Amino acid sequence: MSSVQVPTNIGSIDLGYDALIDSYFIQVRKPDAAGNLQLSEWLGSGVASVVCDGLIHDPEIVTRRASVHGRVPEGLADSLRAERAQDPKLVAVKRITYAGMPTQEVWRQRVGFDPDYGTRIDVHEHEIYAWSRQVAYAILIDVLGHKLRARKLASDFGGLIESHIYKPYWLLTETDIQSGIFEVESTNDLRWIPSLLCYASKGMALDLSPEAQLHRAANHDEAGQLLEPGRINLCRGAESTI
Repeated sequence: MSSVQVPTNIGSIDLGYDALIDSYFIQVRKPDAAGNLQLSEWLGSGVASVVCDGLIHDPEIVTRRASVHGRVPEGLADSLRAERAQDPKLVAVKRITYAGMPTQEVWRQRVGFDPDYGTRIDVHEHEIYAWSRQVAYAILIDVLGHKLRARKLASDFGGLIESHIYKPYWLLTETDIQSGIFEVESTNDLRWIPSLLCYASKGMALDLSPEAQLHRAANHDEAGQLLEPGRINLCRGAESTI
């Protein structure tokens, strides 16, 4: 990944090539009121976009777009193109398998971590959401370790596995799960930003999942009264008036 030279008060502009999806990208990060860099623009997520009408296979597109924000060094397009000749880097992963039983129990077997018979994963039934969504949420929480991300993906991911998990016995491998996550995020144009623990341009999205509503209801019961009317919790602990 390369960076474009910009004034310090502008923020940071990064350009690169994602070999996994064969797409160039540009991300523009600008400082917020507190001085923290926040992603303000992303081009080249691997899904159709207004600017390029699909995957960005031409580095000139992102360098031209980057020049709007700052000075692009000479030869940057060539350096990006050189990255394309490199093979995708392999990432070490832990082999995980999830298994469903006729009793609607879900078990996980993680090599080198779980006992031979596996570990049971709790799946909570909910009067609003289908069983497939709840299974998806439980698995995503276990795999991703982040509740807000799992909630965002759970419904669509549940739709992908719905016909599969209603069999008496079923298995989902780590490849199945990662492929499903990629498909859901690509279809919905979601780009997860690990450093910010939220999706690009989704950091202030309302969390209206049943889990979040139950959490707010519990806080209401404990306090004995509502918090300031018209205020609800948002992603990353922020608040906003509705």
